[in-house]
Amino acid sequence: MHTIDPDQLLCVQLESAPVAARLARVHVREICAGLVADIDDILLVVSELVTNAVKHGDGAPVTLRVTRYDAHLWVAVENTCTEQADLARPWEPHSENPTGRGLFLIAKCSEGLRLHTEPHRTIVEAKFPVLAPPSAR
Repeated sequence: MHTIDPDQLLCVQLESAPVAARLARVHVREICAGLVADIDDILLVVSELVTNAVKHGDGAPVTLRVTRYDAHLWVAVENTCTEQADLARPWEPHSENPTGRGLFLIAKCSEGLRLHTEPHRTIVEAKFPVLAPPSAR
């Protein structure tokens, strides 16, 4: 059986504050430039993930990870919360509700979305294709 050896490219804790999304984008831009076809999609998703983690978290630092598995990058954001974390799911936007579009947007801009909730913790991951190395193109 083949075991995938993940290559963790980034693991950083961000202060649970409005500036966290901007700092996350800076980190991700540095490590993902040239690895993905559309850096703007991945930066938008990172902003949404971190903003949601700060908004719905308990004030503790937010963890941002970027890991490479074979031909994909997985961006994961983890936060802790004081209540049971059971509302993390994408839903269709509704014109009467101005919020709640983040996970729907993430699902549309990425190749995959995984949500993991347990008491007092949520991890949301999004998957992006990695560009082939220049020798393989």
